[in-house]
Amino acid sequence: MAYLDVLYALNGEVLPGKSGWLAGARRLTAAPLGWEEDLTKLTLADLALVPSLWERLAQGLYDPVVNPVPAKEISLNARDVLIHTDGGCIGNPGPGAWAFLIRSGGERWEGSGGEDLTTNNKMELTAVIKSLEAVGELPNRPQRIEIRTDSQYVKNGITTWIRSWLANGWKTASKGPVKNQDLWERLHLLNQEFHPHWTWVKGHAGNEDNEACDQLVQKTIRQRSSSVKRP
Repeated sequence: MAYLDVLYALNGEVLPGKSGWLAGARRLTAAPLGWEEDLTKLTLADLALVPSLWERLAQGLYDPVVNPVPAKEISLNARDVLIHTDGGCIGNPGPGAWAFLIRSGGERWEGSGGEDLTTNNKMELTAVIKSLEAVGELPNRPQRIEIRTDSQYVKNGITTWIRSWLANGWKTASKGPVKNQDLWERLHLLNQEFHPHWTWVKGHAGNEDNEACDQLVQKTIRQRSSSVKRP
């Protein structure tokens, strides 16, 4: 069940702090154990803190796909595209980089870029934006696109949170401005154009293409340069 569905159901039926709230949440979601601590905090929280706690809680709604089918074992035709992305920086904010690796029809290519002063989240967003822009340059429009990211911020943001941001004029649940709005707006347009399937993979868990993106990010941070390699 989506985060917004849970939020509506709980706020519509039971106020935070009331008995039965925790049990209701458990019934509404297939929650991982990591949810328990934040969920308990939320039931005991002052009402003014609830919006920000809800946003933290939403990050635990989706279990990562720890071991998806390895990219090298997937048979992709020329109209299928599999994308891995990563982004990071040193210092947060600090020097950072983004990277993507795209596979399609037996071919693979990668792209990367860096900025002198940025954040992890900006680089994660930029990575998926640049990857979809690269897909848009392919001679034939893909039929199926899957994006694998290890960023819950990106995956949850584009699949769930953005609906409320758009409805609320780019305001968060706590009524503050959405950070990185310009990047989210660009990604939203690309998401509407290509309709990719979004998969969250756990970082540093042996996923070959995810690890390759991470290495490219680290290399690009060191080099502070931009490059794109195509087949």
